[in-house]
Amino acid sequence: MQNARRHSCFFQNKNVKSETREGSDDQIFHYYLLKIFKEALTAAGLPRMRVHDLRHSAAIILLSMNIHPKVVQELLGHSSINITMDLYSHILPSMQQDVINKLDDAFKLLSNVVEESSSEIKSEDEEL
Repeated sequence: MQNARRHSCFFQNKNVKSETREGSDDQIFHYYLLKIFKEALTAAGLPRMRVHDLRHSAAIILLSMNIHPKVVQELLGHSSINITMDLYSHILPSMQQDVINKLDDAFKLLSNVVEESSSEIKSEDEEL
């Protein structure tokens, strides 16, 4: 957080033009952002990675939190859900296993309730 405050004056400099894209209105030099990003990774004790890797990490975290893929698609700015699902569908099998386990637990519970009810009915029939 201190680094962000230390560099905040740079982000407010309206005269700085980006060199990342020709004709861009971006206000920050690409190399400077990368430098800050690398410093933050080092300070956090994280391995080197690309800024774009954060996008993938965010998508994976959101999907593993059971955030609906449509919401993830919109946050990532994909033009269609197909793009999101093509890129991240490998995350879903583990999520599907969680659903299967929950359904299995629900059916076991239901089975126990049915067995208990059946036993009670047999006991009442025997009393008669």
